[in-house]
Amino acid sequence: ILVQNGTLHSGDAVVCGLTYGKIRSMADASGKVVKSAPPSTAVSVMGLSGVPNAGDDMWVVDDEKTAKEIVDGRIEKDKIAHSEDRAIKSFRAIVQEKKENSGQKRVMTFLYTASTFLVMVVLVIGITLINNYEKMEGLEMALSDISRTLESQEAEEALAETENVDAGPTAAEPTVAEPAAAEVQPAEEAEQEAAEKSEQEAAGESEQGSGEESGQEEPKAAEQEEPQQEAQEAAAEDAIPEIYTVQKGDTLLGISRRIYGRDDQIDAICSLNGIDDSDRILAGQKLLLP
Repeated sequence: ILVQNGTLHSGDAVVCGLTYGKIRSMADASGKVVKSAPPSTAVSVMGLSGVPNAGDDMWVVDDEKTAKEIVDGRIEKDKIAHSEDRAIKSFRAIVQEKKENSGQKRVMTFLYTASTFLVMVVLVIGITLINNYEKMEGLEMALSDISRTLESQEAEEALAETENVDAGPTAAEPTVAEPAAAEVQPAEEAEQEAAEKSEQEAAGESEQGSGEESGQEEPKAAEQEEPQQEAQEAAAEDAIPEIYTVQKGDTLLGISRRIYGRDDQIDAICSLNGIDDSDRILAGQKLLLP
């Protein structure tokens, strides 16, 4: 020890940290036994109850009993301090464990919430896909129904056009025959008149009276035949159809000749149907007839 204050004597009762005792002997730095140690003297002592800790202070007391009481009090305080330290350490350990458990619980709660949210998102996406699939199936069925309806309508229209094309020539045939009959009848009447005139000229001048009478009857017969011819032409015009379906190989000239028996109706047909080119017609086309 290093003496700092006062003088240490052999036989003094001392207290050092948690040890105590009575100095039995002292020796200086050279190992020489000494009876006392003044200040600033380093000596080694014997007689303590134990080995104190480095840095503990040594105090001189009245007697060894007092030294023992002081050390016992220090030991008790040290025990209390150690117990308090252990309690604090255990408390800290408990708090740390609770914190760790709380952190784990928070992590587990977060993971549970996130997994629940993901499951809900997957369910929503699945339900949406199912609904969209059903809507797409319904739309596809509606489109297929519409296409079938359109196909059936087109088939019906094509069948109707085919029937109209097949019925076209039969409707046009009567209109061709009537003007022809109207033209043939005046030709036969003209031949009959020529034959009558030749017979009258061959009869001679002696039969001029009868020739004059026959000459007077001929204008009367012609006058009677003109109303008949006009009536036949009017009947032929009434028989002309209002709509004509163009057949393969038809031209406006042929249609005018077939329907009206003459060529002067081409311009009227073109103007009525808005046709620029007189020969620009297609098979199956419907024409309005004047």
